[in-house]
Amino acid sequence: MKVILLTDVKNVGVRHDIKNVADGYAMNFLIPNKLAEIATPGKIEQVEEKKRFEADVAGQKKEQLLFDLKKLEKITVTTPAKANENGHLFKGVGEATILKALQEQHGIELPKGSLDLPATIKEVGEHPITLKVAGQEGSFTLAVQPLQE
Repeated sequence: MKVILLTDVKNVGVRHDIKNVADGYAMNFLIPNKLAEIATPGKIEQVEEKKRFEADVAGQKKEQLLFDLKKLEKITVTTPAKANENGHLFKGVGEATILKALQEQHGIELPKGSLDLPATIKEVGEHPITLKVAGQEGSFTLAVQPLQE
C-alpha cells in the first residue's frame, strides 16, 4: 500500500516521504497512530507542493544566515554577569546566553550548536567567538562586563 508519512518513522522514512509498505502495517499501525495517510493522487500533489515550499523557505533561511554571518564580523555583543573583584564570573556564560544576547541586541538568530565554544566563558573581558553555520565560518566579539550592583 502506498502511504504518505506524516512524521519520521524509524526504519521506514522521514516526514512527507511517499512509501510502499505492507497493507497490514499501514492499516493496523501507521494510519491508526496518525503516522501516515493513504497516498491518493491529490494528496501526493499536496505533499510535493509542501516539499517545494519548504525547500524555498530553507533556501531563504540559508541566505539570511550567510548574510548575517558577514554582518557578524563587525559586531560586538555585550552581556553583563556577576563577577568577583578579580574578574572571575560566579556563573559561566554559555551558548544559550550568547545566542539570546545576539538576538536581542542585533536581531541575528542563529541555530543552537552553531557556536564553537570549547567551554563556558568564566572571565570578564572581550572574547572572540567563532561559529559555523551552513558550511561557512564566522566570528564576532563577546564583551562580558561585570554586573553593576
